[in-house]
Amino acid sequence: MFKRRLTLLAGLCTILATAPAAAQDGPPPEVRAAIDGVLAMLRASDDASLATFAADHLAPSYRTSFAGDALTRHLRSLRDAARGHLDGVGVERGDDDVLILMLGGEQGVKVRLALGDGGKVTRLELAQPVKAGPTEQPAPPKQISYPPATRADARPFHVRALFGVGSISLDSAMTLFDRQHFSAAYLKSTTPAERRALLGQVREAAAAAGNVRANEDASGVHIQLEGPGSPGVMVDFTMENATPFGIATLHLRAMGAADRPPAAPPLTWDGLAARLREAEAAGVAGQIYAHRAGQDATRTTFGIADRTSGARTTPNLIYCIGSTPIDFTMTAASLLIERGRLGLDESIAKYLPDVPADKAPMTIRMILEGRSGLPNFHHREGDADPDLTYIDRATALRRILTQPLLFAPGAQRQPSHSSFALLAAIIESVSGKSYPEFVRSEILKPLGMTRTGFYGESLGLADHEFAPGYGTRSQGTPNIPPKWGPVSWLVMGSGGMFSTLDDLRRYYDGMARGALFADHHPVNRLGSVVGGSDRGFIFTRTANGAGDEVYLLSNTEQGPATQALVESLMSLVPLRR
Repeated sequence: MFKRRLTLLAGLCTILATAPAAAQDGPPPEVRAAIDGVLAMLRASDDASLATFAADHLAPSYRTSFAGDALTRHLRSLRDAARGHLDGVGVERGDDDVLILMLGGEQGVKVRLALGDGGKVTRLELAQPVKAGPTEQPAPPKQISYPPATRADARPFHVRALFGVGSISLDSAMTLFDRQHFSAAYLKSTTPAERRALLGQVREAAAAAGNVRANEDASGVHIQLEGPGSPGVMVDFTMENATPFGIATLHLRAMGAADRPPAAPPLTWDGLAARLREAEAAGVAGQIYAHRAGQDATRTTFGIADRTSGARTTPNLIYCIGSTPIDFTMTAASLLIERGRLGLDESIAKYLPDVPADKAPMTIRMILEGRSGLPNFHHREGDADPDLTYIDRATALRRILTQPLLFAPGAQRQPSHSSFALLAAIIESVSGKSYPEFVRSEILKPLGMTRTGFYGESLGLADHEFAPGYGTRSQGTPNIPPKWGPVSWLVMGSGGMFSTLDDLRRYYDGMARGALFADHHPVNRLGSVVGGSDRGFIFTRTANGAGDEVYLLSNTEQGPATQALVESLMSLVPLRR
């Protein structure tokens, strides 16, 4: 196993802590559900999915307006038209309809839908093609995809898009930014060739980025993109001062020493209590467990967990744990390897169908060691939420296996959440169980992790037993994992779970004892693990194998105070080289 320090996509939203937590970022829920349903239907390949889509999303009066098999033929024609154009997706709102722009390829496709009561589709048809060539400058739409209402809303809108260009084609990125992100003045002052060259550089840097952080000062917004062995790249942009707050300037430059955050204040074990008081005074809430050379040092809660009721943090609160489930996926794979069900050096093509030739050399070992060559994520610009928009396993596999590789499998190391979704699918294929079922029966239950589960479920627990998240995005009231819907395969295997401090200790202590494995060989998880969510959660654990270990769980937005606490706690545990 490998040491890792991962920053989830939420890490780039540190800057965004001042945005209203409940600000709407995208269509209303019923519109979003209709859009997601249309896109899922267009990406599927079987007639059964057409029937399911019709039953779930079409208004009865619209369904019955088609005679015989005319509806099936109509939906097939839309699917055929969309094929090859689904790399990048945008949304426009017209006067009385919604337009879905599928921007992949040299010429994109536009699908028009009208919605009736309850978000049911009352009209669905192909609209005019969308030019997406490298030298085309499409006319700006009348109203762009539910534009941000405020300047604060616009920052995450642009930041996520700039980071997301690493997972779509350059043609799609060009069309998307011209339509939804660049201001009219910027389009007028630059040529298509200039914008294409700049977006190509941003796309290359974003695709290779393992750690992402953003901040804002008087000169604009600055996104830091860093990858292993890279000096880092800064993407600087400014926004116009009036709605829709489009990007007014955009520049790329090498990261310098002045761009890196200042070092966290030195922290000693004796100063830990005082450091937590400082964090609480700055508005941070959470709990930590720390022990030094095997001796308990601190187990404490601090801060206001629920700002509505004023309730303080309590020891049994449940938190979203970000990308920490990557460890569960690695453990699940290791169990199957030990049982002879999974071959460490076997190609993924042995376990999954239709693996393209460029991905066939990828082995289970390469995924576990971070050498898959896959991009970090597989969400698309058209997904309403990069974590919560529901896609099924087949859609996730199609996205992951058709993405261009960053490098040949095994050639380099680069974090990839997508690779663990791929591994989760392999675990299902080999075990005959769903990924959640396998994790529950083989990891959570044997270790006594009774308060650990998956998004969309409550385990029979009351809302107040979950810490509400205070971040830049909110989904449901209160903003807790049971309100976020079933786990999407955007994050299955690399996220989508919640837990408690004591349950996480049970897991890592169990790994150190080798509790789940027949030969009882310990699996030491050394180094720093960082998991986060832009819904306002963070989990960190740092251990060195010499008896020093620190855990932190927090439901506070990832602002400067939270980041400083995380970095100082990490520095408390000297890692062995």
